[in-house]
Amino acid sequence: MRWVWATVTGLALALVTSVATVLVLGRMWGDCEVGGAGSGLSLLFIYGPVIWFGTAVAAAGTFLAVDWRLPRAVAMLAAVVAAIGIAWISIAHVHNPGGDYPSTSASCDDENVPDWWPDLIPI
Repeated sequence: MRWVWATVTGLALALVTSVATVLVLGRMWGDCEVGGAGSGLSLLFIYGPVIWFGTAVAAAGTFLAVDWRLPRAVAMLAAVVAAIGIAWISIAHVHNPGGDYPSTSASCDDENVPDWWPDLIPI
């Protein structure tokens, strides 16, 4: 039964995380005028599946690792934290393709971080 919970949790969190990450990255790239990538096709067909698979494995693995000794609610919380971590790492890694793409947009700074991105979350 533990494997079923881990699989369902991993797949559900992976779906939410990959969709949210692709949407945020698409908006960031669109606002910062990053080449032709603002169309989202590369995000949808390349980054989306990679983020989905990585999150599914990380969330299910975290759930299984924590569920052995702690209550299921703690395991669920640990899986959510793992999914949020994957999303943050993905956004931080991909938000500025190549690391040297200068933003020409007035709504972005030199690091391709849009004005609407909260300062509280570093990327």
